[in-house]
Amino acid sequence: MKKRIAVIVAGGSGQRMQNTLPKQFMEVNGLPVIFHTIKAFHTYDPAIEIVVVIPEAHRNTFLSLTEKYRFDIPVTLVNGGATRTESVMSGLLSIPQKEDTIVAIHDGVRPNISPKLLDRLFTTSERNSNACVIPVVESTNSLRKITSEKRETLPVDRSTIVEVQTPQLFRSDQIKRAYDKALKSDLSFTDDASLFQWYYKKSPLLVEGESENIKITRPIDIELISKLLSQS
Repeated sequence: MKKRIAVIVAGGSGQRMQNTLPKQFMEVNGLPVIFHTIKAFHTYDPAIEIVVVIPEAHRNTFLSLTEKYRFDIPVTLVNGGATRTESVMSGLLSIPQKEDTIVAIHDGVRPNISPKLLDRLFTTSERNSNACVIPVVESTNSLRKITSEKRETLPVDRSTIVEVQTPQLFRSDQIKRAYDKALKSDLSFTDDASLFQWYYKKSPLLVEGESENIKITRPIDIELISKLLSQS
């Protein structure tokens, strides 16, 4: 089995949550959101190395919360950058650049990631070591495309669309090279698989995700996550 590392990016500011406390630190079911996320990876594989990337301004908040909640899962804490691309690269710089190392890059505010999904992703990645592996779910909404100037809308066949989730898995040496090139080219990506595809000109392997693997973005998501975590 290859070495496994999780890089968890937790750079939210809390603006869309209408809260001064960043959403990764909000308490849900007795723990801050980020601790649920860390715990999910540790539960799946206690040997996995976990890197947490947070803004430098929030570093002391994270450390004080570990003391308050007596949270003792070991992590490497790394300061983030001005953009998500810079933050992910900061996390990647703290891990080895090796062919036998699989890195899973994950949103810190997706705490309801199941062991079953993690196993599907890591197993697929270890069997396809030159590929990017990402979880996706079918779109359940009707979709329309807005044209540029006339603001007309056109229906989109949702059977051709999937919604992308995290974690997204890569061989560490490959994704580090891609991120290094993106930063030198002054390019920024919101999606790691898109950066990988830009650099290597290869489409990612798609793995069935889970609808419960939601990203917290709005206040209503906190209530939903609380119910989902209670069921897991």
